[in-house]
Parts: sequence; structure tokens; C-alpha cells
Amino acid sequence: MQTLQEDYAALEKELEEKGPSSPARGDAAKWREQLEELRAEFEQVQFEKLDLEDQVESLKKDAAQLIEKDGKVARERAEERKTLQSVFAILY
Repeated sequence: MQTLQEDYAALEKELEEKGPSSPARGDAAKWREQLEELRAEFEQVQFEKLDLEDQVESLKKDAAQLIEKDGKVARERAEERKTLQSVFAILY
């Protein structure tokens, strides 16, 4: 993203330097088109970044829930094992 911002700034500066009376006036439309493409690409990257950040947060929450559930199941199994051992100890 930093590179896109730098490219955008460089193109904008170059357009300002050439000005409307420059011999490169025909290229101005091309530069403006490139600027618009870069803006659109930058906005898309920003949107994708936000989406990925949301997905990461969601995955972190899911992982925490699974870890908690795993711990709960492990405790329940340990209790069941103790109960079974107690029953077998009483029977024998």
C-alpha cells in the first residue's frame, strides 16, 4: 500500500509540474486515467485489508472458543474417569 501511495504522489507531482500548457498535454489524460486506476486499486486494497482484518478477528474468537470447549471436555472426561475408577474400586 505504501508503494501505491508513493506512486500516486509521484504521478500527481509530475502532472502538476507539467501543467496544462506543457507539450505533454496529450499525456495528461493518460496520467489522469492512471491516477484514477491507482486510486481505485488503492481503495480495493484498503477494502480487502479491512475484510482480512475482520476475518482474522473472527478466527481468533473461534479459536478461543474451541480452546475453551476443549478444556471443558477434558475436565469432564477426567471427572468421568475418576467416577469409573471409584466404581471399579468399590466393586473389586
